[in-house]
Amino acid sequence: GWCPYCQKVWLHLEMKGVPFKMSTVPMRSYGDKPESFTSRVPSGLLPAFDVGGRTFTESSTLMEIVEQLYPASDSGWKDMSAPAGSEGLKRL
Repeated sequence: GWCPYCQKVWLHLEMKGVPFKMSTVPMRSYGDKPESFTSRVPSGLLPAFDVGGRTFTESSTLMEIVEQLYPASDSGWKDMSAPAGSEGLKRL
């Protein structure tokens, strides 16, 4: 959707070539989130990841988890001047 934090994590996953399944939920301004989502993420924060049976939120945390789980994956950012590497993407 239109959540810039979700888009940042999505781009990071795509650039690293990490396989993932994505589901979308409405942002607060577009209506209530479904109970199936809020039962797993009571705060309703976006984006959210399920990793090993645990749910995580906050884009910077999610990007750190991706780096820990897929350290050898090339993000494809090396040759681009801005942002420089995934660290630049985290600062967006």
